[in-house]
Amino acid sequence: MSFEAVIGATYGFAMIAAIARLMLQFKAHRRFFLDDWLLIFATVCLTTSTVIGYVKVGTLYWSQELNYNEFRVIELISQHVDLAAHINAFQRLYFTYPTVLWLSIFAIKFAYLAFLRRLVDRIKPLIGHWRIVVCITSVSFPVCIISVYVSCDKWGLDA
Repeated sequence: MSFEAVIGATYGFAMIAAIARLMLQFKAHRRFFLDDWLLIFATVCLTTSTVIGYVKVGTLYWSQELNYNEFRVIELISQHVDLAAHINAFQRLYFTYPTVLWLSIFAIKFAYLAFLRRLVDRIKPLIGHWRIVVCITSVSFPVCIISVYVSCDKWGLDA
């Protein structure tokens, strides 16, 4: 329960900050820039990952109990619980959750870089540094997404 409360409070704070920033940006410029659209995309991804996290948290605790308590597995099998269906559903959530979370994190990174681009446009020596950071971030983005899927060489019920 406390885990869910901390996640909910952190999510609420992030949403308040994002909405306040978007409102101030729109009030000041009467339009959204690339960094604002990336922020909107990040909030959608964060909302999706938070919902998945809330749905997954019970299964996560349940799967850990099954890993460390073999008597619980026998008890569930005797109750005709379809463990394979639960494990399959958990795996789908397990791969979706970090993917959407990485999308949210990198959308914020790229939003910050888009915002900084408008600032460093006038300072020529910083443009090269900005480009290096964009290249490093662009390379690390697919690596982080792919790492979720290549960390386990088995799929489905074989995993």
